[in-house]
Amino acid sequence: MLLCFYSPFPKGSAAFRREGFKSSGANTCLPVGRRTTSFKKGGIDFARYGRADGTPAPNFGIVILMFIDELRKNFKGEIHDDAATLVKFSHDASIFEVKPVAVIAPQDSADVQQAVRAVSAAKQAGEMVSLSVRAAGTCMAGGSLSDSVVLDVMPHLNQIGEIIVAEDKKSGSAVAQPGTFYRDFDTETRRRDLMMPAYPASRDLAAIGGMVGNNAGGEKSPVYGKIENYLLELKAVLADGNEYTIKPLSKTELEAKIKLPTFEGELYKKIYKLITDNRQLITDAKPNVTKNSAGYYLWNVIGPALVGVGGP
Repeated sequence: MLLCFYSPFPKGSAAFRREGFKSSGANTCLPVGRRTTSFKKGGIDFARYGRADGTPAPNFGIVILMFIDELRKNFKGEIHDDAATLVKFSHDASIFEVKPVAVIAPQDSADVQQAVRAVSAAKQAGEMVSLSVRAAGTCMAGGSLSDSVVLDVMPHLNQIGEIIVAEDKKSGSAVAQPGTFYRDFDTETRRRDLMMPAYPASRDLAAIGGMVGNNAGGEKSPVYGKIENYLLELKAVLADGNEYTIKPLSKTELEAKIKLPTFEGELYKKIYKLITDNRQLITDAKPNVTKNSAGYYLWNVIGPALVGVGGP
C-alpha cells in the first residue's frame, strides 16, 4: 500500500529515489508507514511528512529533504544530493567513512546565515538536522564527516583579502576566507616577507578554515606556537543565523557585550558566568601539553585583565 501526495522534489532525482519515492502521474507515493501530517514551526512547513501515528517524522532523509526544500528558496550557492558527490564527501584523510545526505556550497555569508537559520528552525521543531563545515578535508580524525548536511566552503569562500605590512616590516596582518588553501595564502604573504608559521604537515593541501578549526600546528610550533597565537579576529555565523565579529575584548568592551539584550549579549553573559563560577575547576583541568586539540579552551577565554568584570 502506498500513500500519495504532491512532491516538491524533481522526479528521478537522487533524493527522490533515495527516499523510496515512486512516481504516479503528478503525485509522489511514499511507502506505507509515512503519511502526511499538519506540522509547521520555525518558519518551515513540516506538513508533508510524518510518522504513521501522526507525530513528526523521525526519518532522517525525509527531514533533510524538507530542509533542502526550504533552503532552495533563496540559496545562491549549489545544493548537491547526487550519488557521486555524497560518496566523495563520505571520506576525508581519515580511515572513516560517513555518508552525508546533502552537500551545500554557499556563495557568501548570506548563504551561510540562511543555512544556519534553516537548521535552527528544524532543531526547534525537534528534528535531527546538523551542519558540518568542511574545508579541504585533510583532517585525519574524521572531523569534517557527517551523516547530515555538509557545508563546503571550498568552491566560493576562498578569497584572500587585504594584507598589511607593519611599519617596522617585521609583522603584519592578512584577511582570508575559510576555503583559502594555505599554500596560496603563504605565497601571498611571503611576497611581502611575512609568514604565518603555524601550519600543519599537510600545508600544501590544508585550507585556512580547517587549520583554524583544529588550532593547527606543525614543525615550527615548538618555537612559534599554534594558530591561536596568530588569530586577531574571526567573522562567524552563530546559532541565531547572524554574523558576528569575535575577537579579544577589554574589560569595558566585555561589560558592554554582557549588557546587550540580544543573542550575542546572552552568549557573552552565560560564558562569562560559566567560567567565573568554575574558574578553579577549569584551571586545575588544564592539560600540561604542548598542543591540545580536544574540547573547549575554557581556560584561555578569560585573562587576568578581565577578572572582576560585572556579570548579570
